[in-house]
Amino acid sequence: MTSTIAIRTRPTREAVPRTRFHGWRVWVLAALLLVPLPAYPQITLTGAIQFSTNSSGAFSGNQSWNTLGGDPAWDLWLAQNPDASSPVNGPSDEQAGINIPLSAGNSYQFYIFGAPDLSISFNGLNLFFDGGNSTPGISVFGATQQQPVFTG
Repeated sequence: MTSTIAIRTRPTREAVPRTRFHGWRVWVLAALLLVPLPAYPQITLTGAIQFSTNSSGAFSGNQSWNTLGGDPAWDLWLAQNPDASSPVNGPSDEQAGINIPLSAGNSYQFYIFGAPDLSISFNGLNLFFDGGNSTPGISVFGATQQQPVFTG
């Protein structure tokens, strides 16, 4: 006599990995990805110094103007238009400081005003950012324009 025995095995609970769908995790991840983050941090222009230089760009010790009040240097004034009718700082020595927020991707144009000294052949300009007023973020120099330019 031959008999056939059919054996069907059922895996135990421990043998079958359970897959749980944690829908809340998907929503948290989606929410985090939707939070707008700035592409570039905002910086602030916090200081400027214009100074006389030699032909190599080194300070000549002759003259200097800055946006720092209460020091012996001449004050440097910034304005948003060439006739200075829209000043950024001033008009008093105590108001010489600047704190101008700048955003990446935008263009900015400022006009500078200070006590004239047309005997200087070369001038430098240092710009300081985010309160780091001991090391310039931008430093340039060039020949001084001997004739004043008036636009408008």
